[in-house]
Amino acid sequence: MLSSIDEAVEDNLERPDNAVQRLTIVDSKKRTLPEFIGGHGPFQYRQWLVYFAASICSSLYLFSTFPLSSQVYCVCNNFSNISSPEMSLFSSVINCAFSKCQIGAVLPGEVTNFSCYYLFRNADQDDVMCANMRVVIYAKYIYLLGMLFSGLTAHLLSFKFGRRTVAVVSGFLLLGFSVATGVSSSLVNFLILRLFISITTTNIYLVSILSLVECLGEEYRLMYALSGHLGWGASHFILPLVTWMTNDWLQYSEVLSCISIPLIVLSFFIPESIEITVAKGLRAKSQKLIRIAAWRNGYSTDDLEEFTHALCHRKDQEEIKEVRKTANIKRAFELTLLFLVGFSASFIYFTCIGLSDWINRDRGGFFALAGTTEIAAAILCLFFVCVLSNKTLWSVTTVMTSVFLLVLYAKTSHIEYFHISRGAFVVTMFFASASFTIVLMRTLFQPLISANSKWNTFISGFAMCCGALVASLTDLQKFDAWNPKFYVVYAIPNLTLGATIGIIPERYFKF
Repeated sequence: MLSSIDEAVEDNLERPDNAVQRLTIVDSKKRTLPEFIGGHGPFQYRQWLVYFAASICSSLYLFSTFPLSSQVYCVCNNFSNISSPEMSLFSSVINCAFSKCQIGAVLPGEVTNFSCYYLFRNADQDDVMCANMRVVIYAKYIYLLGMLFSGLTAHLLSFKFGRRTVAVVSGFLLLGFSVATGVSSSLVNFLILRLFISITTTNIYLVSILSLVECLGEEYRLMYALSGHLGWGASHFILPLVTWMTNDWLQYSEVLSCISIPLIVLSFFIPESIEITVAKGLRAKSQKLIRIAAWRNGYSTDDLEEFTHALCHRKDQEEIKEVRKTANIKRAFELTLLFLVGFSASFIYFTCIGLSDWINRDRGGFFALAGTTEIAAAILCLFFVCVLSNKTLWSVTTVMTSVFLLVLYAKTSHIEYFHISRGAFVVTMFFASASFTIVLMRTLFQPLISANSKWNTFISGFAMCCGALVASLTDLQKFDAWNPKFYVVYAIPNLTLGATIGIIPERYFKF
């Protein structure tokens, strides 16, 4: 009886009346880091801000390889030598070069203004040609290869040198490479600098995500992921503005380099990894990091010693408890489907954005519309993921994207020149953005707690890079006339894959 009274008194003592104090009681059942420090609070808000800024910067540098300017402002005699530095670098932004300057009454040294995309064969303008389209294709490929390399090495560098060190050093290198790109004197230097810009930008982006995922509760992970991804869509409004404000490649590079400065400042706020310090056996340092994180969220650290001891052995316990329920054939089937899903989402997304390359006027406006669809897709995904599974939602968005590509084909199959309406472009980009966002967030915000999860992340990330690389091959179309049958070629395989993934039961495949 006395023992029951003591237990009742202890239960009463374990219910604090202070509403401001979020948690002051030691909970012996806490075994995960987010549960101990609080999976949602001021500590996570700061990491989310870094992730949001990194999303903007990563998207800006990625899409800066996509030509946005629809006008060519040049001195006619500058284009007599196609191998000149001005020709190679500035043309990589505006996507084209003059092969002739005998259009109308144009005198040597006179500033000309011609529409860049009248150069295509479907516009019947033979006086202008896209001589440096290959520069744009090379820049895209170099950038995507840099992203793939960074994805393979960012975690290793973070483990070796620390996340904050990797982010800060990458930020300063990014600033230097951005400035150097504007004054580069050769095409080879330009492509090499683009490679390093890609690696450093992606390093900061991935490190910001890793630091956020480590301290997020599972129930808040998707909310932070999709809300931070809004920065990716916001960059679609910034880049056309930068293109409109600048007149040459040097100014263009300088403005982009200035945008990276706030990212450098925010990189100093990226904390060191608690799990990495624990894995290295630095118990005192890990306890200090845990205490700071828990204090900022208002959580108690009374049982810090016990928790740190449990955290040190958690990885071993998880590896012991991990039961391989799937056979090798089933596992290979899952990885194959993951690759196809990532490849399809990335390919259809970058292909739909590439449709704006064929627009003669207001290409920046169409690119901004694509950013609007990015933001809308992220917001609606945040709502629908609470109702539908990731697999079902991806299947629906992929099928709808393919359907609207077929609608575009039906509307333009009888037209000899390229034509696309704003409404059709917006709807197609919306579903393509939703499909891409689901796969990207699922890939980046998946906790790497087991060998299976690491393989899933690697396969999905590699597939998305491959999809973007193959989508860049569609730039080769621009050396020839537009063919509406491209819509069918894009739509049918993705429609088949999306419908097939939707039919497969969740117990056999989910992501």
